[in-house]
Amino acid sequence: GTIIDPKDVEVKIYRNGILYKDNLKYSNFEAEIDTSNIYTYTIKYTYEDTFVTRNIEIVNNVTNNTNFTKPTFEIYPTSWSIAKTIKVNTEENGTILIKSGMNLTSTEDVNLCNLTSRSLYNCTGTTTKTLMPNTWYKTNKTNVFTTIENGNIVSTITDGIKSENSSTTITKIDRTPPQNITATARIVGNKLYAEATAKDYESGIYGYQYSIDGGVTWSEDISLETKVFTITTGPKYSVLARAINNTYDGRTDGKKELIEGINQTTLTTPIVVESDNNPPVISNVTAVTLTDRIYLSFKITDDSGISSYKIEYGTNTNYGQEIDGDLKKCDASGCTINDLVIKGLKANQTYYYRISATDLSGNEATPVINNITTKTIKEPTYIISPNNWSREKKIDITYSTENIENPKYYFYTNDVGTTDKTVKKCDNTRTNCATQTTTLEKNTWYLIPDNTIQIKYATEGNKTINTLTLDESSNDKALNNITITKIDRTAPVINNIDESVNSVSANIAYNITDLQADGITPGSGLTLNSSNQEKTTCKYGTSSTNLNKTVEGTKTGCKIENLTGNTTYYYIIEAEDKAGNKGNSGEVKSFTTTNTTTLDCRKKTTDAYGNETVVTETDAYGNIIEVDLGICTGPYGEEICCEDTTTESGGEEGSEGECTTVTQTHTCQLDVDKWGTYTVECCDGFNSTCHAAGGCS
Repeated sequence: GTIIDPKDVEVKIYRNGILYKDNLKYSNFEAEIDTSNIYTYTIKYTYEDTFVTRNIEIVNNVTNNTNFTKPTFEIYPTSWSIAKTIKVNTEENGTILIKSGMNLTSTEDVNLCNLTSRSLYNCTGTTTKTLMPNTWYKTNKTNVFTTIENGNIVSTITDGIKSENSSTTITKIDRTPPQNITATARIVGNKLYAEATAKDYESGIYGYQYSIDGGVTWSEDISLETKVFTITTGPKYSVLARAINNTYDGRTDGKKELIEGINQTTLTTPIVVESDNNPPVISNVTAVTLTDRIYLSFKITDDSGISSYKIEYGTNTNYGQEIDGDLKKCDASGCTINDLVIKGLKANQTYYYRISATDLSGNEATPVINNITTKTIKEPTYIISPNNWSREKKIDITYSTENIENPKYYFYTNDVGTTDKTVKKCDNTRTNCATQTTTLEKNTWYLIPDNTIQIKYATEGNKTINTLTLDESSNDKALNNITITKIDRTAPVINNIDESVNSVSANIAYNITDLQADGITPGSGLTLNSSNQEKTTCKYGTSSTNLNKTVEGTKTGCKIENLTGNTTYYYIIEAEDKAGNKGNSGEVKSFTTTNTTTLDCRKKTTDAYGNETVVTETDAYGNIIEVDLGICTGPYGEEICCEDTTTESGGEEGSEGECTTVTQTHTCQLDVDKWGTYTVECCDGFNSTCHAAGGCS
């Protein structure tokens, strides 16, 4: 904002940050510059405490101010090597600077530069042929650099005003030798076979060389293949091997370098081998079978080690199938084989097998030949409970796990039911079993998760269950047509009730129907009494809400006795079948007994005048007593007087209601009630008491 006089402005020139010219005129000035080196010039204009600066690009007419092309690098060899040679190529004349991230050596001297960037430099320092990492050096077009490290390298060409730079990465230098070298050697006839292995995690393994005289001489060829020497049988040989990585073939001049510890590693301990004429021995052979497989265990011993072994097997001595042995289970002394498995076999089938072996010297063992029979899949066992009639039934099935590997267990049911665990519903071919459930459908296959299952049925009708066990090779065992019967869930029906009542008893008659729900299939039948007859129960009492007395009845009726005359009784008929279903006669019914009467059963006669008089007799003591016929039970439970029909002594069975005199003081009566039941009663002439049959002495 202040207008100043140009003559008051101080003008100075700096070169590379150092004062170069001062006391210059504000209007114009002239200053000679050095064109032999590259500098940066700055003009500083100062007024009091304020200044501005301008960087001036000086046009150097000597260098013609041309643009440079980027330097290029020539690196060889391009393949894996233990060192790399680098040459910087430029098309123009200019100052060449070089910097790398690793150590370099050069064929010609270079100048150390004192600079942190290519625009401010001073490369007049110490000359050297050893270049340190991350340091700039001045070089020329003809110089060649060598490194044994992987890393980055940068080069710049400049004339002090213009510059171009390039960079590249040095790779595929490997100075780590192969590791973990091992070797084997064996003699077969007049041939010695040597083989080695090693690891190289950078350039990889180029090949191996071998010596059979302890390292005095080495095979000329370097190869990854097994080395075969022709030898004279008899003496011992000391075998060494060395591993060479891929830097061996990494020079453009055609020379091959082998440097122990750099690109080559030699086995430290020789392998001593000699001719072996002893064949392997196969021993300790055991065989165990399951339903679809054989487990073989055996041992092979040998002096030189096993080159191969195999097991041939089949359903006859032609075998037809074989398994090559796994040499990872072998060492220098032989092989120990535990549970070698032969799978995919048929159940209950005899298989023949042959075990053979060959050692590293080509000697063959005497083969072991034997046979064994695979196991049979066992049927499952099951328990149906309860085993008598019931409202529901369950079946507990246990499938066999004996001698079977990775089995699958299935069952089929023809009716609905439930299971105690989750099962998978299958299609008809059992190839797809996915839906999980515990509720069973009719005519369906199911896969169970383990070897046990409990199935419950709570519907009437016969049940059919099929089971199937499959091993891993699809050998199967089926158990079909397990039948479950005696399920009854329908209560007995009581109808057609009829009553016959007197003053002291009631006879109740009825019909009972015991069918299953379809109305056709017979039910389980009524429960039985101690006499093994079907029974019912008549409950009765003087209150319709308190039927506190019971009497056992038959399938057709029951008799209630010792009742009080002229009294209303309430009753219900109950029946229970053998499955536990209970039925009754429905609503509470009732009956009323008749009036109680006192019968005069004295024996009477009519005199000549038509008068009725009581007959008397003299007892054993001379007393005159009235003759009493006693009270008997009529055909329908009613009280009647016993009749005095006299027959010869000893008496015979009378007809309905007749009495026969057996002695002077006892009479017997045959009575048939309305249900066809026959009873015999005895009447005592002294005390008018009637007894059941057998009550008389």
